Amino acid sequence: MAFSLDQVLAEQIKNVTGLDISFVYETNDEEKLAGFSTLPTDEKVRLFNSIGDINDVLEYPIFSNDEKYLSLGVDLGIPTQWGIIHLPYGPWLESYNNTRSQLILIFTGVLALALLFGVALARNMTQPIGRLVEYASQIGRGSSKESIEAPSVSGEFGVLSNTMKVMQESIINREEELTYRASHDQLTGLFNQSAVEHYLSEALPKTTGALVLLNIRQFKQINNMLGFDVGNVLLSKMAERLQQYWKKDALMLARMSADKFLVISNKDIACQDCSDLKRFLHDEFEVEKGSSIRLDISIAVLPFEYATASVNSAMRRLDIVADKAREESELCVFYKEGQDEDHRRRLMIIRDLPIALESNQLFVVYQPKVGGALNDCHEAEALIRWVHPELGFLPPDEFISLLEHAGNIQVLTKWVLNTVLSQLSQWWAQGHEIRVAVNLSAHDLVDEELPETVAKALKTYGLPERALALEVTESAVMKDRVKVIGVLKALQEMGIHLAIDDFGTGQSSLSYLRELPVNEVKIDRAFIQYIDTNKGDEFITKATIELSHSLGFQVTAEGAENAEGVALLNQYHCDKIQGYFFSKPLVAEEFYKWREAFHSR
Repeated sequence: MAFSLDQVLAEQIKNVTGLDISFVYETNDEEKLAGFSTLPTDEKVRLFNSIGDINDVLEYPIFSNDEKYLSLGVDLGIPTQWGIIHLPYGPWLESYNNTRSQLILIFTGVLALALLFGVALARNMTQPIGRLVEYASQIGRGSSKESIEAPSVSGEFGVLSNTMKVMQESIINREEELTYRASHDQLTGLFNQSAVEHYLSEALPKTTGALVLLNIRQFKQINNMLGFDVGNVLLSKMAERLQQYWKKDALMLARMSADKFLVISNKDIACQDCSDLKRFLHDEFEVEKGSSIRLDISIAVLPFEYATASVNSAMRRLDIVADKAREESELCVFYKEGQDEDHRRRLMIIRDLPIALESNQLFVVYQPKVGGALNDCHEAEALIRWVHPELGFLPPDEFISLLEHAGNIQVLTKWVLNTVLSQLSQWWAQGHEIRVAVNLSAHDLVDEELPETVAKALKTYGLPERALALEVTESAVMKDRVKVIGVLKALQEMGIHLAIDDFGTGQSSLSYLRELPVNEVKIDRAFIQYIDTNKGDEFITKATIELSHSLGFQVTAEGAENAEGVALLNQYHCDKIQGYFFSKPLVAEEFYKWREAFHSR
C-alpha cells in the first residue's frame, strides 16, 4: 500500500493532530528544502530557509528565526524525504500564559483562604493564650487569690489553666509559710525580733505602754547540764506561760534570742506588775516526767515615753536596762533618763582611743616608790592619764575596764610600754638607772607572744631587762592560770621584775602565791590607807609582810598617806612605799626634779 506525500495528506494530518505538517526534500541544484506544507507560503519559505541542514532539525526541535514556530524533523524512512512537525509558538505561549494566570489565581485564592483560616485559628488560640498570659502576670504581681480568677478555656488550654490555678495556690501557700517563718520563732510560735522591729517602726512614737524584756538567768548552764532538748522544752513552756499571763494587755509577745522574751504592753507597767509577773513565773516548769526546774528571771522595762521614734534607739535603751537587770538582783529595772548618755559615753571612749593615742590626749605619769631602808627612790610606777577633748579628764579605772571589755586594751598596753621605755632610755643615757613598773591586764597575760614583744621593745630602746618591771593583778592571773603562769615564767627567765598588784583583795591569794613566778608583792591601799588608826589593817599588813618575806618576795605598800603610817611600814620592814605622803603621780620632767630634790635632802 502506498500513498502520496502531498498537500492533501499534510492537510489531513493537520486536521487530525492540530499541528502544521511539512513534507520536504532537498533540491539537487541549490541544496535547499522544498515540498508540501500546511504553512502559509511566506512562512513556509522563511522557515525552510532558516532550517538549513535537515539533520539538525531531526535531532532537536528548532525555533524559526522569528520564533513563531518550533519545528522537529521526522525521519520517514524514505531517502531524501522527511516530515517536519510545526508547533505554532504563539498559541502555545498564549495557552501557557492562560494556564499560568489560572494557576496564579488559584494559588492566590488558596493563599487567601489559608490566611483567613490562619487568622481565625490564631484568634481562637491567641485569645485563650492572652487570657492565660494575663492570669500568669497577675500571679507574678502577687495579686490575691480572691482578686483574680482562672480563665475558663477548654481543651489543652483548660488543662494549662487548671495547672496555673494549682500553681497559684501553691505559691500563695508557700508565701504565707515564708511570711510566717520570717516573722515568727519556729520553736515557740511567738513573734521574732524582725516582727517586733517592724511593729515598732509603725507604732513609735507612743506615750502609753512599755517594752518588757524578760531574761532567763544562767540559761546557758541549763543547756550545758541538761542538754539542748530540755532547754527547748523549757523555752516552749516559758512561751506558753507568758501567753497565759498576757492574754489581754499584750500587743505582741516575742522571743528575741535564746533566753530573752519581749512583751509589748499596751498599758503602763509598774513595780507591782513586775511583782505579779515574777510570782506567776516562779512556779516550777516541768521539763520531763518527774523533773522540774524553777527559773530565775530578770525583768527590764522601757516605758514608751522614753522609747523615742527610732526603733534602733528604743532597742538600744532596752538593751542597756536589760544588761543592768541581769547584773542586779532587784525585782525589775526601769529605764531612767541619762542611762543612754552613759552608754554613748562608753561607746565614745572605746571609739576615740586610736585617735587619742595619735593626738597625745593620753600621757604617762610616774609615782615614786621609796625604799624603806635607805629612804631613796630608784623605782616608779607608770600610770596613764587621759584628757578627752569633749569628756574632759577620764579616770583610768573607767576607760581601762571599758577597753578590756572591748578587747582594745592590748593596743593601750603597747603604747604605754613604748612610751615608758622611750623615757627610760633618756634617763639611763643620763646615768639615772631607774626601774619603772608597767601594769598588765588579763588580756595581755594570755598573749603567749608577750615575752617576745617585751624583748623586742627593750632591744629597740637599748635597755637591759632590769630597767623594766611588770605588775599584774591576782584576778588577771586567775583568768587562765596555766597559760598566765607560763607567760610569767618566760618573762621572769628573761630577767623582768614581776609584781603582784592589789594583793590581799582576792579570795585565793595565799593558796596560789607560792606558785606564782613573781618577785614582789604589792599590798593594796585598802589595808595601808588607815593603818595608823585601824588595828585590823595593821595586823593584816604586818602578817602579809612577814609571809611574803618568808616566801622570798619583796613587799611594796601603796597608798601611804601620812608619816605615822610610813613609820609603821618601816617598823615592819616593808621594802618599798608609795603614796601621796611622798608624792602624787608626776609627769616625767616633774618626777625627775622631785627625785633630784628628794635625794639632795
